[in-house]
Amino acid sequence: MYKFLAGLFAGFAITHLGFALFADMSSLQFMGRTWSVGYIWGEFVVYSALTLLFAYLGWRTKTTGAKREPSSPTAQL
Repeated sequence: MYKFLAGLFAGFAITHLGFALFADMSSLQFMGRTWSVGYIWGEFVVYSALTLLFAYLGWRTKTTGAKREPSSPTAQL
């Protein structure tokens, strides 16, 4: 689930980065409001941070406590 969310927010971040870099901000209107460059850069930063958080949670090494030792010496062969 965390890997999916990391990919989802990475897509959001890339989309907002594209808008922040290449859109004409004087005419960017959505839902009746004109959006500023700072707002879009802020969303890019938030989505990037969420991507890093979910990527860390999704791809970290999970420890499940103490590892079992083999019960007999022949089990290692």
